[in-house]
Amino acid sequence: MNFESNDFRKMNSDAVYAYVKQQVVLGKRVYLFFDEIQRIGAWEDAINALRVDLDCDIYVTGSNAYLLSSE
Repeated sequence: MNFESNDFRKMNSDAVYAYVKQQVVLGKRVYLFFDEIQRIGAWEDAINALRVDLDCDIYVTGSNAYLLSSE
């Protein structure tokens, strides 16, 4: 998911979680790629929930330095 796309730009963390859950085949390992996810408020909550609820590998990328910053 590229959060620079208008398809995903206006999502919140709950919507990201729900969208991904609708797309995956339960019981299968999935690979999730999120680009510019720092645009989504509380994105960490969605990523952590997906990590717990799915058999998945998660890749998060972004161009801003504050992506993984605590500030």
